[in-house]
Amino acid sequence: LEFILQVASFKSDDDAEQLRAELILLNLEARTERAKIRNGETWHRVLVGPFSSRSKLAKARSTLISNRHEALVLKRKPQQ
Repeated sequence: LEFILQVASFKSDDDAEQLRAELILLNLEARTERAKIRNGETWHRVLVGPFSSRSKLAKARSTLISNRHEALVLKRKPQQ
C-alpha cells in the first residue's frame, strides 16, 4: 500500500488548482483528482503524495500543518 494526503476537496476546479500551486511552492508533490460523489456531483480533490514510507508521509504532513493545512491520510494500492 501507499499513502496519500488529501489536503482539501473543492467544488471548483480553480480553487483546487490554486491550492495545488501553493503546495508545489512548499516543495510538495501535489496534484488534483476529480471525484464523482453519490449524487453525481464532481468534486476536485487536492492530493499530496504518494508516499512509500511513513517517515516521508510524516515530513509532508508536518510541512502542511506548519502552513495551516489539515490533511486526511488515505491508503491505496499503488496505481500502475
